Amino acid sequence: MPAHLKSWLAVCLLPLLLALWFALNPAADATDYLQHGVIMCCLCVFLLKYVLFTLVAAHLRQDAPAKRHALLQLLPLLLFGGYVAYYFVR
Repeated sequence: MPAHLKSWLAVCLLPLLLALWFALNPAADATDYLQHGVIMCCLCVFLLKYVLFTLVAAHLRQDAPAKRHALLQLLPLLLFGGYVAYYFVR
């Protein structure tokens, strides 16, 4: 399996599975609600850091296709960040 496919799976499936898990197992009280939001924020920041390191490495290697893949991987993270913001607002 190519490396960029593994990173796409990680960037797309981990947030989706975590959001689905929290949707199927809702928070019992305000403390659980806050903990779920913090866990989703931590995952989003970790994946953002992962993608940014990949982007910088591709830029330093002057690898245009890898750089394009890394830039496109920011889109699912922006959507997940939007969902986390919506999770806290609702």
